Amino acid sequence: MTPFSKSGFIPWDHSGDEFFKRKIAAFEEIWRAGSPLAPLALSDAVNLCNEFGCRVWPEWVTAALAEVNRADIAGRKKTRRGRQATVARYEQERNIHLQRWRFASIALANRHQLPADGFPATREGAWEWASLKLRGTVGKGEPGSIERSYKLIEKAIRNGKGALYGVVDSNPKSPNPG
Repeated sequence: MTPFSKSGFIPWDHSGDEFFKRKIAAFEEIWRAGSPLAPLALSDAVNLCNEFGCRVWPEWVTAALAEVNRADIAGRKKTRRGRQATVARYEQERNIHLQRWRFASIALANRHQLPADGFPATREGAWEWASLKLRGTVGKGEPGSIERSYKLIEKAIRNGKGALYGVVDSNPKSPNPG
């Protein structure tokens, strides 16, 4: 292969350049040591490779970039900014209300079985049962929150807007114990 193309000189490989070797080795050492400056060293290594027109980057640079990318994706919060933030939050709240409504509906439909679990066979007992079953899920909440969510969705169903919550049948058959 020739280092020339139709448009002129293209520096294919600078791995033999002493300055390049020294700088890349220094950046690699900082990266491998896990120094607080490691992200800067990686960034500088990428810039150096771009500056020298490297067609193939050193293996540690590509591996480090992949590692950083995986960590970034895994640690990324599912948040949105601007107008989409409102939509995302609305969907999240809708799902919370729906999950609470489902458990509360099941508890109310099977109220006679609540004393077996140590809850009174009342509406308040149903809210407490649903609150207990929803612990550790996105629908978690106090019995009062469960009751408000239940009433919210029941009102939407009565007004013909149950589809906003994905509800077509106001009587769920079985719980989703999650």
